[in-house]
Amino acid sequence: MQYKTIYDTLIDINHKIHYSFKKAIEYSYSDALQNNFNIISNEISEEEMLAFYYLENAMFRTSSSWDMLAQLYRLYFDIDISADKVYYKKIFNPQERFCKGFEDKARIIHAYIEESDDTECDGMWKGNHSFVNGMRNKMTHRNSPNVSVASDFDMNLKSHPCIVLKRTIEDYAVSFKYISEILIDIEAKCQEEITKTLL
Repeated sequence: MQYKTIYDTLIDINHKIHYSFKKAIEYSYSDALQNNFNIISNEISEEEMLAFYYLENAMFRTSSSWDMLAQLYRLYFDIDISADKVYYKKIFNPQERFCKGFEDKARIIHAYIEESDDTECDGMWKGNHSFVNGMRNKMTHRNSPNVSVASDFDMNLKSHPCIVLKRTIEDYAVSFKYISEILIDIEAKCQEEITKTLL
């Protein structure tokens, strides 16, 4: 039943992420933002405000998808950690003893979430997860990364919504790729258990 709860949660998260991306694309690529975005000014258009609103929504939900991935691994590999103590950075830390059985996948996922920033490459940018997670943490614990500021509290220049959008979509794609992979394994295991009970 725990798998079903997580699966239903993932469907809900996924629908909301898709809706947020759709709206973020609409506003990020609006004429107002394409022609008048100012990295320094905090006087923003309605389109800019809405672009960041939907991007923030997508970021928070993408972050939740990483924890849901960790929950699936906790169940599938029978990791003895209570559900409310599951954090994806811990579950995918290859130094943890409970990674036995998925050491290679833990190393791959850990390398991705700790990847250094590199936007000077072809295809997917490197460090997307760190970028998105850093923005989310900043929103939660300090000040909005969408507000340019130079003070004794913080030094920040906001990014264009199109940059944040690309990085968030790419992080989402990686998260749901790994979710799809473990769901296939879970389905195979469940089918095997059902077959055993029927024989």
